[in-house]
Amino acid sequence: NQLLTLGGNVWSTIKVISNGLLNTLLVLVLTFIMTVNRRSINEFIPTLFPSKHASYIADKLLAVQKKIGFWVRGQLFLSTIVAGVIFIGLLLLKFEYAMTIALIAFFTELIPVFGPLIALIFAIPIALNQSAWMLLWVAIFFLIFNWIESNILVPLVMRSAVNISPLVIMFAMLVGAQYLGIVGLILAVPVAAALSIFVHDYLHHHKTKGN
Repeated sequence: NQLLTLGGNVWSTIKVISNGLLNTLLVLVLTFIMTVNRRSINEFIPTLFPSKHASYIADKLLAVQKKIGFWVRGQLFLSTIVAGVIFIGLLLLKFEYAMTIALIAFFTELIPVFGPLIALIFAIPIALNQSAWMLLWVAIFFLIFNWIESNILVPLVMRSAVNISPLVIMFAMLVGAQYLGIVGLILAVPVAAALSIFVHDYLHHHKTKGN
């Protein structure tokens, strides 16, 4: 019974990780396609709206694309920081295959909040093969760093990238996770960045109108 329970838990974990990575890959592929076919998209989307709003929609569409570009660069920068910190931390702990785990962390960081924890799952059997103490120190290191990454690093980096308050970013991630799971976490920041353009424009319009 214990073996069956353990096998079921391992299989569930594998499915969650696989679904997360596949969803991340899907988001990246769609982003790439939208970037490559940017001209066609820019010509098509304004046609969905009345002609009097076509110019406005085209301008905002360009602004959204710039925001998404900033988000992609911020995400790559964040992944690089996470991989570097994990690599240095594991080296200090004299953990074997530190580079391999750091590379895994680089790619899994595309899944916010859970990225370092997924890397930890891959690190556990390696650490256990070294010693029980190594497993304990590696787990403590990853758990502390995951808290710092989720609550401090992600909001600060994404604020610099897309110019949105860390509180808004955290709220967007919570809402995205609540309704769409991992996909919601991935899309939370770029969607919030895109919406912020229209919110700022709306507030500026009403402020100007009031004056």
